[in-house]
Amino acid sequence: MCHVTDGKSGVNLAIGDNKVLLTGDGVRRALTRISHEILEQNAVSDHPVLVGLQTRGVHLARRIAENIQNIEDYKPIVGSLDPRLWRDDPQVASGQPLMPSDIPTNVDGRLVVMLMMFYIQGEPFALLWRHC
Repeated sequence: MCHVTDGKSGVNLAIGDNKVLLTGDGVRRALTRISHEILEQNAVSDHPVLVGLQTRGVHLARRIAENIQNIEDYKPIVGSLDPRLWRDDPQVASGQPLMPSDIPTNVDGRLVVMLMMFYIQGEPFALLWRHC
């Protein structure tokens, strides 16, 4: 088994037969760090909207919103989006039913932070990007 750390938080990643990528504490630290980075790069007055891509990105968005609320006493609006709605073949694409999309506010002129979880060669990765 190969152990790798991210060099900043000491998050322990294991690669090999026992595919432990992050412990529960490592996930918590990583999400806390992401929450702080969102706040450092954007004023709370921007009222960011966190949009998670179904399904795992929604869980990430909710946890980051809770972290931001604990840090700044302001809870960002959280929405969800199933990007398969914009495919030509939504049912064929995955064989799974479409998930609801819900963005409970107008995002015109607002900071939107989109979060998703995806897999590359069976390994989970989180991706975060923003749009103003």
